[in-house]
Amino acid sequence: MWKFYLFFMIFPLVGLALIGLTLKGVVGDDGNRSMLIVLVGVGLSVSGFVLGVITVRCPKCSARLLWKALREQSHNEWFEWLVALTKCPVCQNTVDVPVADRTR
Repeated sequence: MWKFYLFFMIFPLVGLALIGLTLKGVVGDDGNRSMLIVLVGVGLSVSGFVLGVITVRCPKCSARLLWKALREQSHNEWFEWLVALTKCPVCQNTVDVPVADRTR
């Protein structure tokens, strides 16, 4: 669960915040500094997405659950489908599926 929040939510949000601050002019008129902050923000956003896709997996069969959600679900439903998982859709494993927050 921590991988999902770290790589897919925090990194992109921080990246977008850095881009937004730079575009609003908060960092000042220094063009080089602004460009560096935009590039760092874009890098954090992209790396958060890529690391999330790579690391959010089923502990038993190593199916990439985030990638499966993005690839097989509609753009309106992939997040809800991923968060609602109680078992791996590939191997039906119900123990330690990383995204589900369920009670036993």
